[in-house]
Amino acid sequence: MLGASSITYWISWFVTFAFMFAVSSVILTAALCVDFGVGGRMLNLSDPSIIFCCIFLYSLSLLAFILALSTLFSSRAGLHWSSLSKQVSSDDMLRVDMIWIVLFIDIILYTFVAWYVDNVFPGKFGIPKPWYFPLRVSLLPP
Repeated sequence: MLGASSITYWISWFVTFAFMFAVSSVILTAALCVDFGVGGRMLNLSDPSIIFCCIFLYSLSLLAFILALSTLFSSRAGLHWSSLSKQVSSDDMLRVDMIWIVLFIDIILYTFVAWYVDNVFPGKFGIPKPWYFPLRVSLLPP
């Protein structure tokens, strides 16, 4: 670390990324809370400063987690398209392509759950369907 103390090293990383996250948080808050004349504000009932605080604090939380997690790694290795199917560690069978498959399954599962719950509990303006509605013949293709 070229003569710098450990705390100076960590603070420099934190400040560097906190600044980048602050800029990203401002841009994201503007995208969510400013009316660009296209269809109104996405979060029109919320105070933009509170939205910024939520996004920025979440970013700082992720930053602290990533910095803590980085202390567990001692060897340098990168991920490339050619190494997706290689084991992450020699101790287990975990591979990045397997993680991606699980994430795609999560996407399908959570999309189905959202669709199902929205149909069974539609809120005050919808007509609820019975809990077994996905099993009805009318939903199946001809």
